[in-house]
Amino acid sequence: KSCTLQTTILDSYNKTVQSVTTQSDINPGQTFMFDQTFKPVKSPKLWSPENPYLYTVRSEVIDGNRIIDVYNTTIGIRTVTFDKSTNSISVNGKKQELSGGNRMQDYPWLGSAVPDWIASADIQTADVMAGLNYIRTINNLENRVIYEQASKAGILINAEVTGVRDAGGSSGNAEQKIREIIRTLRNHPSVVFWSAYGDGLPASL
Repeated sequence: KSCTLQTTILDSYNKTVQSVTTQSDINPGQTFMFDQTFKPVKSPKLWSPENPYLYTVRSEVIDGNRIIDVYNTTIGIRTVTFDKSTNSISVNGKKQELSGGNRMQDYPWLGSAVPDWIASADIQTADVMAGLNYIRTINNLENRVIYEQASKAGILINAEVTGVRDAGGSSGNAEQKIREIIRTLRNHPSVVFWSAYGDGLPASL
C-alpha cells in the first residue's frame, strides 16, 4: 500500500497551526514507523494552571483519498523549572504555590477498577470544591482520565511509576516500566514531576 500520514496541530478553535504530510510504500505485514518533525510553533499560547490552553495533534492515515484512521492527541506548550535552593516550582517562569495531596486509584467495592465518571468527578471536586492545584498519584496505576482532566483544569501532577518493587523484578524490568509510563503520559502538560520508589531502581535513573 502507498500510505500517507498527515499530522496537524490544531488550536483550541480547531484552526490549523501546522501540518506535515508524509507518504511511504508499506509492504504487507510490515510494521512501519513514520518520522515527522514540526517547526517550533510561533508565539504559542502557553499552558499554565491559570490558563490551561491545549492544542490538539490530529494524526490521519490516508489510503488514496480515504481517511481510514484518525487519532487525536491533546498537548500543552509550557516550561517547567525547579529551584532546589528554595524547593519551588515555576511554570513559564511563574512560581507556583502547590496545594493538594495524594490520590490513590481505589474506591469502595470497586478496588482500582474505577470508571471514568468517578475519576472525572474526583478532579472536578478537587479543582472547584477544594481549590486544589496539585495531585500526587500513588500506589495503583491511575485512570487516564485523571491526566486528561487535570490538563484541562490546570492541575499539576506528580506521576508515580507503579510496580517497580514487584517481587523478583530486575533492574531492566524496572527501567522498562518507567519508560512505558513516561511515554504514555509525556504529552499531558499537567505532569510536571515523575517519581518512583523502592529497591531495584536502575542506578542510571
